[in-house]
Amino acid sequence: MLAAVAPTAQRSQLEAALAAFRQAEGALALCRRQRLLPAMWLQTLGGAMAVARQLLPSAQAQLHSMGASQHKSVRPLTGTQRRAQKASLQKAAGAAAQAAAEAGAQLPQRCGHCGKAAVGLRRCAQCRRTEASYCSRACQVAAWPQHKFECREA
Repeated sequence: MLAAVAPTAQRSQLEAALAAFRQAEGALALCRRQRLLPAMWLQTLGGAMAVARQLLPSAQAQLHSMGASQHKSVRPLTGTQRRAQKASLQKAAGAAAQAAAEAGAQLPQRCGHCGKAAVGLRRCAQCRRTEASYCSRACQVAAWPQHKFECREA
């Protein structure tokens, strides 16, 4: 009986991990759309999600080999589930925004181009985004080709 419990527990852990991955993916997408976190954080989180995404097929295959229905884990959400997930993601995004605001006061500001920690960074005068803060004129000029597209959206 003990041998039957371990695979069930492992299957539950895998299912929970896959569900958490999907929720994290949604929360990261929401944070990107609403620009709730600094660009450097989004880049770091995106890298971690890319690594997790590479592990996803093997986790799904392992779950399937354990006898769990793979269709169950990728079944489309019902309207109620979708609304609950959206509310959960918005709550997580709000918490992430609050954490970012609190951490922003604690972290040294960094140049949006070279990444050096600096005091008194200059922000883009047009959009005033914190990601568009530069330690020097040279960094601002070097970052302009990429930033001008983001700046126009603001």
